[in-house]
Amino acid sequence: MAINFTQKRKKQNFLVLIFFILIVAIFIILWQGRLAKIKIAVPQKSTPQLPTIEINYELLKGSFLKDLKLFEDIKLFEGQAGRENPFIPY
Repeated sequence: MAINFTQKRKKQNFLVLIFFILIVAIFIILWQGRLAKIKIAVPQKSTPQLPTIEINYELLKGSFLKDLKLFEDIKLFEGQAGRENPFIPY
């Protein structure tokens, strides 16, 4: 039994054509059913006025901020760090 490659190629071309037709049909169905119903909302008026923000600076003068302490300075590491090959077991 000899394998006929031209028949397989014709079958493959036929399947590619069916796949392409299915993709186009699905796109048309989605376009008609869902995508066409999407409406873009265009605002009729300008954006609403945002409320004004008032900052109370008196809170920054409170005693709780004066009681805070600064972090200590971190000194640089002195000496040799690690091993030559950190991946070898001890």
